[in-house]
Amino acid sequence: MNLDREVLKAALADLGRSDRFRAEVGQRLLAKGHAAASVTDVLDFLEKNGFQNDARTLENLKDRALNKPESGRLKLRLALEKRGFDPAEAEAIVADFRSDTEEAEAADAVLARYARPEFPEAKLARILLNRAFEPEIVEEAVRRYHRDSPLLD
Repeated sequence: MNLDREVLKAALADLGRSDRFRAEVGQRLLAKGHAAASVTDVLDFLEKNGFQNDARTLENLKDRALNKPESGRLKLRLALEKRGFDPAEAEAIVADFRSDTEEAEAADAVLARYARPEFPEAKLARILLNRAFEPEIVEEAVRRYHRDSPLLD
């Protein structure tokens, strides 16, 4: 296989900056004006030699999301969609990411850290929505927060 060195150099530079999915690297190379056949050859080479691996990239993305418990599953789903996954595929991946119970616990932890008992429900909801928690999780967490608030005793 005779690889186009310029395409290979551009692909390696792109992968050196960040984990990327095969489709992302391909789109970026095509956008730079590289020939489709050369891009395909380079992508095959990178995958075959372990420089690019979609499964590893997905696991790294999920690990980073898990290490940020102050953000919800929705953030991961939106990140996957932004990186080229169709919405149904992204939803399926996110469904296995964190259980509803774990998501609720993460939302409760965010409110425990940032909220104050005197905050109105709308402000509490904004705190969680801005961290990409799903509306159902937000509604339940706000209800639990107000129910358990020391000012209401």
